[in-house]
Amino acid sequence: MSRRLVIISPQSGFEGGAIKSMYQLVLNLGRHGYDVTVIVPGLGTLSDQLKIDGICVEVISFGWWIDNVSRDHAFLETERMNSEAFTSLVECLLRLKPLACITYTADMPWLAYASRVCGVPHMTQFCESIDDNSIWQTRLTVDETLSLISELSMALFSNSDFVKNRIKKYITNRDIRVVYPYVNTTEIIRRSKEEVDMSLGTGEGSLLTLVGSIMPAKGQFDAIRALSELKKRGIRSTLYIVGGVSDQRYYKELKAYISQNELNDRVVFTGNVDNPYAYMGRSDLVLVCSVNEPFGRVTAEAIALSKPVIGADSAGTTEILTMSPELGVLYTPGDYASLADKIIMQLNADDVARVRRAARFMKDFMRIDQNHAPILDVLMRLEQENSPVETSDLARTILYSPSTFKEKIVNLESEIRVQSEDLIKVQSELETLRSSKSFRLGRILTLPIRFIKRICRLLVNVKSTKV
Repeated sequence: MSRRLVIISPQSGFEGGAIKSMYQLVLNLGRHGYDVTVIVPGLGTLSDQLKIDGICVEVISFGWWIDNVSRDHAFLETERMNSEAFTSLVECLLRLKPLACITYTADMPWLAYASRVCGVPHMTQFCESIDDNSIWQTRLTVDETLSLISELSMALFSNSDFVKNRIKKYITNRDIRVVYPYVNTTEIIRRSKEEVDMSLGTGEGSLLTLVGSIMPAKGQFDAIRALSELKKRGIRSTLYIVGGVSDQRYYKELKAYISQNELNDRVVFTGNVDNPYAYMGRSDLVLVCSVNEPFGRVTAEAIALSKPVIGADSAGTTEILTMSPELGVLYTPGDYASLADKIIMQLNADDVARVRRAARFMKDFMRIDQNHAPILDVLMRLEQENSPVETSDLARTILYSPSTFKEKIVNLESEIRVQSEDLIKVQSELETLRSSKSFRLGRILTLPIRFIKRICRLLVNVKSTKV
């Protein structure tokens, strides 16, 4: 019985909470004796790390689901790439004959499609805050997309109760089990002790840290406005914003506000860093201002590092901080004055014992087999069923037919190109004809005939009306 598993990653980089969570799952499945192959859309920091860990990596280029608003060149290129990716995934599954496949996102269905064709059980792990108004858009509606994912997956998981409840609005007839992301608390505590330059602000008041890509959803404006409020009250604090720029326009707005309010010596943008834990570890307080966090990995990491946490009362952040009254403090997103009040309250509180209890709680909560139990249970059940994978006729047709899907796509593109060239040629000849002297002379000579035809048509219509 095969113990091979295939997991597909939505990105090549080792950035973001979802990818870090998937990485921990891959390592744990390996510890349980599974032979895991991770499919990535390109080479990058994720594939580099997986290879260091001895994990098999295959590169198959693909795109995410895209909003079907135009048929421009970029759209067609993505369509072509996804069609080729589907064929490559079918070939991969037929070659590896895995026990099961896992898609660690709702952003693309290509492995789910290939699994259905090859008769391989497929599972989906939802990691996104899904709703009708989010930036998460596909060519289908949210309802249709989730229904399709449900149809193609024999098991569904979410990374929080918050995400599960969102999905249950659309998929009411399926059981969705929560697989909380695992945070290696021992490792992040070790890495938090590494050296990092936080010279600005050290010895001059408190140090605050906010970790996350610079974009509106991460709420950096709340933190900066609260910092301005602290300055007005005569309180010296320095804010370190750790993360790369995802939204240039938003970043410029932040910089403009900082300049206008003379906060340049109180805000530091670090950019992308390999070790955000070193910044959190040296901070007096960690802020989590995200408004729609599916799980809130940074919140869990900060608690594990024995740091006081103030989080936005929203989505996954609320779920984590309300697991126990000791874990942190919530504020209303957008209410920067309230955030400033709570920063002062936390800085003045003698909370050493509380944050240590919170850290112990998080360490107990983050038990890797406990967190991954729902997925491990499904895999164990599949092994017990001991059902060999049978290659479907459709899979064989896709892979082995004389004219494969790839060849069909190339032939179709070639035919469209030829037809387009013929159409352009006909249009050009027609324009040449219309502009010629012969055409104009013919129009003049046939004018009496066309006039007589119109008179005859009019007479026929009058006669028909009388009858």
